[in-house]
Amino acid sequence: MAPAPGACNKNIARLIGTLGAELKILAHLDIGDIEKASPPLGQAVSRIREERVHISPGYDGEYGTVTVFSPQERAQITSSRFSFRRNFLESKNKSLRNRDDFL
Repeated sequence: MAPAPGACNKNIARLIGTLGAELKILAHLDIGDIEKASPPLGQAVSRIREERVHISPGYDGEYGTVTVFSPQERAQITSSRFSFRRNFLESKNKSLRNRDDFL
């Protein structure tokens, strides 16, 4: 399932606020700095700079596509982000429950 458009816009705004303009991120910023803000973005920019992408040409009025991650890699990134969120929320809920015991 894809994230809601609002969530994507918030993430993009956060990354631009942290790292700077899009062109700076894509062409000039150190990969290590990008990975600190977003490991998947750092990996994607690294692959783009090294021209390690899959290009499917367009045809008959259809646009071509550029793919950075395979479907398996995208699923792994998505599941690891979900696991992180789930573990974070579970630990936060546990700490809140423990705190309630003392109130």
